[in-house]
Amino acid sequence: MSSPRNSKLGTVYSVFECCMRSDTNLLSTVKMYRFPASPSRRLQWEAALQRKNWKANPKSVLCNKHFITEFQNDVQVIFDEISVNKNIACASINIVKGSIYLKGDYFIPLKSNHMLRINCKELLEKLKNISSVLAVEVDSNYNLLFCLQRTTVYEAVLQQVEEYSTEYGMLQNNKSVLVLIDTDKMGSFDSVRNVLLAEHIISLLVANKVKVLYSEYTFETAKEYPKCTKLLCSDSCPSLTDISKELANKAVVSNWKMDLEETENICLDSKKYVEDNNLKQKYGQVLNSITLFKDNIDKNLHRTSYIKHLLKDHISVMPDFILHIASQRHDRQVYKAGILLEMLEEFNNVHVYIFNQSIQYKDTNNSSINDFIQAYRLEVVAAMTHKYDSFTTSDETWNSRIESLVDTAVKFDFLKVNHNSIINLKSPDSPERGKNFGIFVQYNFARLSNLFRNFEIKVKEGYYKPLQSLKEVDFSLLKLEEEWNLFHFVLSFPNLVQNVLNCLLSHGNMKIRYRLNKICLMLQELCQYLSLYYSKIRILSGPQIHLQKTMNARLWLLKGIHQVFKNSFILLNVSGLDVM
Repeated sequence: MSSPRNSKLGTVYSVFECCMRSDTNLLSTVKMYRFPASPSRRLQWEAALQRKNWKANPKSVLCNKHFITEFQNDVQVIFDEISVNKNIACASINIVKGSIYLKGDYFIPLKSNHMLRINCKELLEKLKNISSVLAVEVDSNYNLLFCLQRTTVYEAVLQQVEEYSTEYGMLQNNKSVLVLIDTDKMGSFDSVRNVLLAEHIISLLVANKVKVLYSEYTFETAKEYPKCTKLLCSDSCPSLTDISKELANKAVVSNWKMDLEETENICLDSKKYVEDNNLKQKYGQVLNSITLFKDNIDKNLHRTSYIKHLLKDHISVMPDFILHIASQRHDRQVYKAGILLEMLEEFNNVHVYIFNQSIQYKDTNNSSINDFIQAYRLEVVAAMTHKYDSFTTSDETWNSRIESLVDTAVKFDFLKVNHNSIINLKSPDSPERGKNFGIFVQYNFARLSNLFRNFEIKVKEGYYKPLQSLKEVDFSLLKLEEEWNLFHFVLSFPNLVQNVLNCLLSHGNMKIRYRLNKICLMLQELCQYLSLYYSKIRILSGPQIHLQKTMNARLWLLKGIHQVFKNSFILLNVSGLDVM
């Protein structure tokens, strides 16, 4: 690991960017957390250090990077202390954003019997000592309410955004992942859904410093995924046939082979294997047995052989995770390959499964995916032609903008719906269709970009003074609740990224049920709040000193929002447009 002086600082609750043994002269500017007493949280630290049964010394610490995780850690430490004092098992807390129905900025539900036992006067007194907390109380519904020192929080978080820029919210993870993408039926809507979700997931993994290898199963596409390594393998690979024969021979002598009369087929008892190895949570009741037919054994073992071939002949270091992205209708084949790898090869990789539901495209003309994309392209060209007299399709800059808008529009149509749900698509030119949120998101990003451009023009003209430094800004001037609601998107962004990453790199070794559309939904909601704020507030005000002070605070807030847009676009592999 690099020297602490040169390393990016991480967070206790992340998929761990930084962990170090500190020197006292390194503690002046960064808050440090000591090795915890709670066994569950010790496991988190051991995971961070990537070694088990780590022996902590008195100077062993982790440092914080993001406010919300620092705040959560401070609260968790106090809850753990109270639990130990009361001889109660430690439990992880869940901090939730407040609403108009609650007095607090954040709250923790205390309704469980366990949490009610922790609730006491000592707890409240200790929580009040957290530097960012203004007030804390328990309401009549047993919610622990926090009112924060908002000016302190504004400055602390926006300082982090300014410092980390495109790495704000991103984590440092030294894991490696092999992503297997089902691309059956080239050009089908279901196959495109797999590819677009894979692009989003790979972009997210790469942005968080995960080493990604990928391979497309069945058909090779021309899709380019960002900053990862493609494994090229074809059915003509000679070793693929050898591996298939080797697996068939192992199946013949396997301890899990079932004795069947009057058949030469090989039948493996996958149900007993799953039960005996405690894999029920992972595979459920999908397969009672796996049959390898004598006349078709190569086809039956093809997916399993393909994965083993990649691991054996194309990868020098075994990946920590194998991530399968496939359509729901292929779940049995994918599960079968995973079970056979474990049963016959005893590979200890963690297998993670994402199964996309099907797509229902409501179009009387039975259009193809290419027709669907072209309809978006024609719609965008028509809108550009209507808005700009200077617009021309022969201009490379305009063409680039058009393709970015079409790309964003299509991605949001496919990614805004959780992978567990069916997508009901309508043609872009359908009169029943609502607005596309991808284009809406790009519009709001361009709006912000234009705002900062206009501000800089006014500065050069001498109309405004240059933007104040963060330390000079008076954030107490951000008095509107709409501003705090907008700021929450900046504040919670690291946790959002962390939650999505945690579900992908979970050692739970199972089918993913977490909502992988969180980034799209967050951007959609952010734009709704931003549009309301724009309609109510004039950001670029007059040149008077008192007006410029408020304007500076608002511009810093919107700089944070602008960075959240940029970082989200990185996770979606989308090019943000500064002009629309």
